[in-house]
Amino acid sequence: MSHEGLKTQTPEQSQASSEVIAQAFATAQDDLRTLTFDKDFHKDLDTHGMPDPFDAIGTPRYLAVLADYSRTHLDTLINSDLKVDRLRLHTLKLMASVPTFLHAKYALDSGAKLNPVQVHSARLKVSRFNGQVAEFVTAYPQARVEDVSKALLGSVNATVENKRVREASFGMLSRTLFGIRHELAQGQLLKHLQETTGRQFRTTTIQEDLEGADYIVQGDRVPTLILDVKGSSNQASQSSNYNGYYAIDRGAIRLRSLLSEQDFRGKFFVPEQVAAARAPQLDHILKLAELEMVNPNEFRSLTQAR
Repeated sequence: MSHEGLKTQTPEQSQASSEVIAQAFATAQDDLRTLTFDKDFHKDLDTHGMPDPFDAIGTPRYLAVLADYSRTHLDTLINSDLKVDRLRLHTLKLMASVPTFLHAKYALDSGAKLNPVQVHSARLKVSRFNGQVAEFVTAYPQARVEDVSKALLGSVNATVENKRVREASFGMLSRTLFGIRHELAQGQLLKHLQETTGRQFRTTTIQEDLEGADYIVQGDRVPTLILDVKGSSNQASQSSNYNGYYAIDRGAIRLRSLLSEQDFRGKFFVPEQVAAARAPQLDHILKLAELEMVNPNEFRSLTQAR
């Protein structure tokens, strides 16, 4: 997940309570719901060949139209003379990006035959949405996962009529938010390592994210390590050499998250004491993974002796 463009927290942002954030999402959801009542919205759906919301390659055109309307609505609000508070604008911006994300994600997951340009475009949209979620919850750390999830899923429920599209959308959003939480929290562990051991790290560029990287970490034996964070063992174990903690996959470390659901306490980040407690384990895993990459024989001797 790329964090390019991540904004620095400001007092106005970081002080927003969970309740205030939840209310802002409710307002943004109402804003988007009104779009589907617009007569021009339904004219455009007819132009796109509704009522069947799936086109020849399996991508829901309904979401494409809704994405266009959402972007237009947001641009209109930004450029208007209305005084819109920052939180409302940020929640609406995130909510308005959902249809674009779903349209792209569905195209990628549907098994449709996409050409390389279409694949790159869709993956870029997914990456940008992930970055937007990361930017939002970093700016508003009091945001509860339940509220953000309910709001984003609720926007789909309120604006998407087709049951198949809704069900597919729910799964895509839920899996995405799950992964984002673990990627962000892994960054907390890396930050703690940087402060205590001097091990440097950075978030990825969009291009690096498209190639599967989440973090670039300073190595001991090599200049940098590529870290690909997975939220569960099922995701991490896709590689045949998965050892219960990580797998070396095409030069990257595919790492299972070291955090449990309870560690998050309903938020997108874990408490600092949890990050501090898990950081040494992450450091140990990084050292083992690096040794496995640069000296497999020494790695096998070390692990077999235990």
